[in-house]
Amino acid sequence: MSEKFHDLRLPLTLCFGTRNMPLGEVLELTQGDVFSLERTLDEPVRILAGGKEIAKAEVVAVDGNYAVRILSTTTASETLQTSANE
Repeated sequence: MSEKFHDLRLPLTLCFGTRNMPLGEVLELTQGDVFSLERTLDEPVRILAGGKEIAKAEVVAVDGNYAVRILSTTTASETLQTSANE
């Protein structure tokens, strides 16, 4: 990739898990409610850029802040192939 894009800043999203819920339950959510996600605690989180997975990571703490340790990355060609198949 051209180096002219190397300073381009992208928002990253960490996906801890998903859950399908009926709209009625979503509308009834209030402070303090707890619901489980379709992911176990030992599974890595997904890191997304532009809605596409670019890496898997584990959640860690650094100086009292959430942080992630990269476990694996998706190559640019894998990401492009996934996009082309959608």
